[in-house]
Amino acid sequence: MPPFLLRFQNEYGIIIESISKKDLSFKAEPWNSDEWLDVLEGKEFPGIFKFYTDIFHIRESTAENPCEGNKVSATDVRFKVLFPTENSSYHEYKGAIKVGKAWNRIDYSIQDGYMVFEVDQVDSFCVLSLVRQEKHAILPAGSQFISEIDNRIQVKFPPNAVTKTEHITFMKMFKVQLPLNSITDFCGDTEDNKYYICKWKDDGSFEITDLQPLVSNELVCFEDNSFSGYGCVGTHRSNSTSSLVSVVQEAYGLMKWCKILFFVGKLKNNNLPIMLECVDLQRVSDVCEKREKYGYQFVPEWISKDLFLSPDKTIITIDVKGIFRIPKESGVKHPRMSFVPVARDNFTRFLVELVKFGGPMYGILVLRENRTILYEIFYDPDTTKKFLPAKINGNRGKKPVVPNSTVKDFFTEKGLSALSQSMSPDTMYNVCIWMDMTTATYETLQQKYGLGTTRGNIALLKTALDQQPHKKKLENLIKALIASGQKSLADKLRRLHSKGKDLHTI
Repeated sequence: MPPFLLRFQNEYGIIIESISKKDLSFKAEPWNSDEWLDVLEGKEFPGIFKFYTDIFHIRESTAENPCEGNKVSATDVRFKVLFPTENSSYHEYKGAIKVGKAWNRIDYSIQDGYMVFEVDQVDSFCVLSLVRQEKHAILPAGSQFISEIDNRIQVKFPPNAVTKTEHITFMKMFKVQLPLNSITDFCGDTEDNKYYICKWKDDGSFEITDLQPLVSNELVCFEDNSFSGYGCVGTHRSNSTSSLVSVVQEAYGLMKWCKILFFVGKLKNNNLPIMLECVDLQRVSDVCEKREKYGYQFVPEWISKDLFLSPDKTIITIDVKGIFRIPKESGVKHPRMSFVPVARDNFTRFLVELVKFGGPMYGILVLRENRTILYEIFYDPDTTKKFLPAKINGNRGKKPVVPNSTVKDFFTEKGLSALSQSMSPDTMYNVCIWMDMTTATYETLQQKYGLGTTRGNIALLKTALDQQPHKKKLENLIKALIASGQKSLADKLRRLHSKGKDLHTI
């Protein structure tokens, strides 16, 4: 009689089957942010890879031994994960299982479109996507490498390209042939297109080389004395090289566009719970809805600009300043978070104390990757003013009367921060110069606060406004925006002020 299979389909798309036990069920829980940080910093998975699935704790449960709180490893488990539908010939997939403190990679078999992994024991499980490796012996007499993955990938080594069979320094140029990858949209004839040879280095960095390829019949040929990490892309001649770099990096999964989301919990005993999460652009709305179940409210005014970060490798450190303080009893003074696109619950949560004193009454969160500042948040817990609906304030059917904001109230630091996010670096420079700021002052402020930082942009706008007559601050800023080609932004600024709305809602 065949073994009884208890099939359990969890919400993450992984089927878990017991190989031999009839009364067994499973629970798969995604890893939390701290666990992700440990595995990324520990470099448990060396080489170039991506997480194809989230990492899950696997627990088994029976009537006599429920899984709640059970930390015992699951045994005799079969995992089924859908095989990727996209062309995966250049990648290979490995299961990764953790038992105790050790990670091991395991292979799979294919059954009905699923990758099937069978294990005797497991604490945690995930699937990795890795760049497929091929080996070829290069002889002093010369040889030709033809890829088993794609026979369009070829390298011809002339005689004496190497001095010994085991020698890896190439003494001569040799011919490399690759298939052409159309990363961006082509238009017009072939003469309208330009082709670039790209190279990925061992540390994961990427560059577009100055090698001149010969393109024919969707094949690319060039000569060099190295062939590791090369690829070729084509684009229209009108596209700049700088814009192509980000497109190629995203297409190959080296970098990904994302946003940092900011959530707050309920203030209690002068303590404010904070949640931060870095997610790819497609998941922003979904994540905002799901975090409410943890008792956190999304703060839309402080959603970050689009960031271009390396997935599965980026670690962001959070510096807490202003009226925010990390409690003394907390063991972590600088919270951190990672950017793992497949992780469903990869947020970081921490508590801050509100320590109010003279001066600006806001908490500051500085988010940085190493020494590079990615984003800054200036949050005032008291600025949650909302106008009551007409039926509540007694003016049913009438719009509530809104007093005009004064210029001083309108140009708050929170408002200037929001305004600066709608301005490019060139617009910021033109506006400041138009408002009679000297180039020397502009450069001094940038050097002091850092190029493109929120704090620096606030300082630039505040300094430019302080130079204007009090009653003409708004008027002159609007004129400067129009003169800089930002009429729509100027009109929006004028409407907000006339309706008595806060600048940070821009």
